[in-house]
Amino acid sequence: MKRALFLILGGIVGASVVILLKAHMEAEYKRCGRLQGSDDDSSWWIGS
Repeated sequence: MKRALFLILGGIVGASVVILLKAHMEAEYKRCGRLQGSDDDSSWWIGS
């Protein structure tokens, strides 16, 4: 029972980290894209 609980909690934490990391990466990509002036091709990143 403890092992199942640990796996569930680990999965929740892991998913949260992935979501936060993805959001951070998208923000960085958009920021860099704006600096380079390539705002148009940043739409594919959001769509994927």
